[in-house]
Amino acid sequence: MKPSQLIKIFFIALLFFNLNVYAQNFEKLTLTLPQTKISNSSYNKVTLIDLRPDTVSLGIIQTGAFNRVAIVVAKEPLQQQISNILTALIDNTAKSQELVLQLRYISFAEMTGGFSEKGYFLLKAQLYAKADDGYRKINTIDTVATISSAIDVSNALLKKGSETLSNFIAANLKRKPSNYSYSYNDVVKVDSIEKSKLPVYNTNIYADGLYLTYKTFAEQTPDMKIIVEGDEIEKNNVKATDETGKLKKVKSGTFFAIVYKGVPYVSTSSGYYKLNKNNDDFFFNGKVEDVLHSSSSTTAMSGMMFGALGGAIAGAISAAAASNDSKGEFKVSYQDGRFIKVR
Repeated sequence: MKPSQLIKIFFIALLFFNLNVYAQNFEKLTLTLPQTKISNSSYNKVTLIDLRPDTVSLGIIQTGAFNRVAIVVAKEPLQQQISNILTALIDNTAKSQELVLQLRYISFAEMTGGFSEKGYFLLKAQLYAKADDGYRKINTIDTVATISSAIDVSNALLKKGSETLSNFIAANLKRKPSNYSYSYNDVVKVDSIEKSKLPVYNTNIYADGLYLTYKTFAEQTPDMKIIVEGDEIEKNNVKATDETGKLKKVKSGTFFAIVYKGVPYVSTSSGYYKLNKNNDDFFFNGKVEDVLHSSSSTTAMSGMMFGALGGAIAGAISAAAASNDSKGEFKVSYQDGRFIKVR
């Protein structure tokens, strides 16, 4: 398992905790302005299109001597702060054209281990040039930046996040956009376009089997065949073949989903819950005691099912999330399979 895969598993797991537990503690973020000017920028104006399901939270950090968890929120609206970044980057040689930043997600996360702290910043966004015929794509970023320190990592992490965003904008101010033009509807409805490319969102017939990751579920390519003891899915009656070829009882919550008799079930440490498709999204009602399935589309999740190292990771995540159990209705994010509580 590659270190980058482990980092991403830990990061995504920590990132999507049920933040309501920490609602009383906020960290107000002002993005750090860049100090370097870019001459002959093609743009002198930027517009933000924020496509995040939650446009308020920017993740979590740990504050104070006792590492109290705080939700990061923007002190001023992100549109204004991003405009400030562009203003700080350009000079009077900038051309009069509009830049469009399509924000998919932006989040901070921290964890403490041993005698050090680690911080993670995740950014996924696209830049477009606004033209007479629509929006022309300039560039895309999908990255995880990391910071480690023997002391408090929060300030360095927030600065790293600001630099990552401003550097992405700066690096593309003179980049030529593509010739293909997207409509405004294409830009704001990118979710529908991306879902149209995922087999699971374009069928009502689901392949039986066990799916280690959201990626394999989305592609409808089961990782393992399953055997169910009895006629109905229960928490402890599903078996699958492990890496040695032996048939073993699997533990719910250590993989993403199963499909049995054509019916999909999401897997949580509380058990299996039937997935229902409504308005082109998957929903389930149940209790979520972990955030294991917040991992992105990486096959490293296979280690979480049978491997010793995977078991240690899963244990750490479950322990960290133990106070975050949540019961209600959840939507499955089509981008990475994380659970989003809707009520």
